[in-house]
Amino acid sequence: MKVRTGSITEIWALYSTLPEFSGELLDEAEFERALSFDTALLLVAEREGVTVGFKVGFDRYGDGSFYSWLGGVVPAARRTGVAKALLDEQERLVAVAGFDRVYVKTRNRFVAMLAMLLNNGYGIVGVNLPDDLPVADGRITLTKILRG
Repeated sequence: MKVRTGSITEIWALYSTLPEFSGELLDEAEFERALSFDTALLLVAEREGVTVGFKVGFDRYGDGSFYSWLGGVVPAARRTGVAKALLDEQERLVAVAGFDRVYVKTRNRFVAMLAMLLNNGYGIVGVNLPDDLPVADGRITLTKILRG
């Protein structure tokens, strides 16, 4: 497997096929706008020349932290280390770029993602469980300190 810098176009193509995002799909213009920051980091994982996952983020808060905005892995490549490889490379690159911590938000229903983050040193710093949504759609904010 190879993790490399990707383009908005190839990440959009993968993002728009993932089942988790089908009900909340951003349109392509919104997606491009969100990733137009100078600090945007766009990573893709590929196996045998086929893109199987992505992880994107940017400097959202201007406080020394990096916001890991969105990621996904094609169903056939899940539980094979793709998400972990993308996470590790993102952390490495943002630390080199001078960020001191990473923030990420996920939902209760993405149990595998939540477990991976917790197992990789992220801690829960916020939970939002709106009354009008099922508990599975509650949002969890996590952070990892990259350096003290």
